[in-house]
Amino acid sequence: MYSWEIFFWDGNTTERLTYNELPDYGAEIWGTYVVWQRHDGNDDEIFFHDVNSGQTAQFTDNIYNDYEPEISGLRVVWKGHDGNDWEIYMAVVDCLYTLEADLNRDCKVDFEDFALFCEGWLECTKLEQEDCWE
Repeated sequence: MYSWEIFFWDGNTTERLTYNELPDYGAEIWGTYVVWQRHDGNDDEIFFHDVNSGQTAQFTDNIYNDYEPEISGLRVVWKGHDGNDWEIYMAVVDCLYTLEADLNRDCKVDFEDFALFCEGWLECTKLEQEDCWE
């Protein structure tokens, strides 16, 4: 299997975006955003890169093949095969990656997340309630 890599050229300099032994291909660009697909050893997944921040994020992570990403603004579309037929997917990139403490998934950790955390404070779902506070 080939190990292709993705590069970004801004007209003056070239930046290498991928460093791995897996094939990266099907790259598309919109402004300073780049999307591509990578075979992870099991199937193909979609990746997103913001050249300005230097951040790369895996956009899909499933058991299906995800192919031919396209990007326009912060909207990414791709086709995927679910084992039965082809589907067209679209998603809006709002976070490059998920922060563990971002409970409301708004791309930041703030008081709203703290309030959500506090809603469940000292609740226990163990079957034996006496085991809750050992």
